[in-house]
This record gives sequence, structure tokens and C-alpha cells, in this order.
Amino acid sequence: MPAELHTTLTPDTPVRYLKGVGPKTAERFEKLGILTLSDLLCHYPRRYLDMLNRNSNYSMDYLVF
Repeated sequence: MPAELHTTLTPDTPVRYLKGVGPKTAERFEKLGILTLSDLLCHYPRRYLDMLNRNSNYSMDYLVF
């Protein structure tokens, strides 16, 4: 791959320059207060499924592959 096609990502890189992030996704990130790569890396989910805990109250129906 030619050197001019490589992009260096820094913590200050706007999320709109990430591969796979288009204008609509960038707008959604902005509504969440995520403007830079650093903001994205520091954004933790509000909730998640703990798949290591088998006594979880979540059923397998919620899993999407």
C-alpha cells in the first residue's frame, strides 16, 4: 500500500475520519459528545451483557450475531 494512503490516528483525530464512520454516524457521535478518537475510547457503555456470569438474568434471545 502506498505511503500516501496511510493515515496516522492521534487522540485528537475527529471521529468522522475513522474508516466506516460516515456523516450520519458522525452526527450520532456528536449528539453523544464524542468528537475525537480520545472521546470515543473514553466512552464506556451504560450497560452490557456479562457472558462470564452464567447466573445472569439475561436470556440468550438478546444476543445478536
